[in-house]
Amino acid sequence: MFKNANFFISEFFRSLIGKPPAENITPKIATAIQKQDFFNSQNEIETTYTPPYVLIGYQLLNGKVEIFEASVHYLCAIAANVPHYKDEIMNIFSEYIRNDKNEPQKIQYIKNALASYKF
Repeated sequence: MFKNANFFISEFFRSLIGKPPAENITPKIATAIQKQDFFNSQNEIETTYTPPYVLIGYQLLNGKVEIFEASVHYLCAIAANVPHYKDEIMNIFSEYIRNDKNEPQKIQYIKNALASYKF
């Protein structure tokens, strides 16, 4: 009940007095803000591009089997559909296979996945 009363009182005084000065923006200020925003949008610094397979490649190191299998599937799909990523993805797989610390089941899963996709 007090919230509604406070709302009505504040709206009543706002209608009599007007908005607080902080909420008022003059057309000159609005134009300056728009010009600055346009200038910033035209002169944005390009950030470095990270290919999608890099982030997925890190998921090969995840301990969960489901995440590992999904990352292998997506990496194979990217390699099959985007030819200029194929060599780099194959390097990721070959490094994973060469590492002796990795589980043999996961290495075999990668080999089976590579055999099932047409590159």
